Amino acid sequence: MVAKNLVSLLLLILACLLVSPCLARSDLYRGEKLVAAECLVKGDFTLCMQTNCNLVLREGGVVKWCSRTAGEGTNCRAILQMNGNFVIRSGTDKVWETNTNSGVVVLLKNDGNVVIYNAQMQQIWERGTGPCTAGATVSPLQNTSSIPAGVTFSKP
Repeated sequence: MVAKNLVSLLLLILACLLVSPCLARSDLYRGEKLVAAECLVKGDFTLCMQTNCNLVLREGGVVKWCSRTAGEGTNCRAILQMNGNFVIRSGTDKVWETNTNSGVVVLLKNDGNVVIYNAQMQQIWERGTGPCTAGATVSPLQNTSSIPAGVTFSKP
């Protein structure tokens, strides 16, 4: 009986580690990264670094936002650099960035918004609501779905 309970417990722990809700996190701090197939999770929302170099936010499987960087690199990773800039890198090349320089945490919130906070917990960037369409963008001022919080952008 003890052996059966121990096996059941080990299977439960293994399932928890494989399925990952037990370890799911919704934040990324300076120096941390998401590599291909890694995600931030909050409720029904996931922010995943895909193998095609696209950072994608989904709600229950439906795409809500993306970095529009599909095909822009290989072995890409999304990193909150030590300088506070959230970037997608392919090797040493910068494929996309938020142009923030004081971010300490990237947070996937309950409502599906992705935000960056500084050390004073002031929001300095948010993902916006632009659609996920083809094309790559490096500067958030060129990507209306990635405008830093507080910056007004109007198309010419």
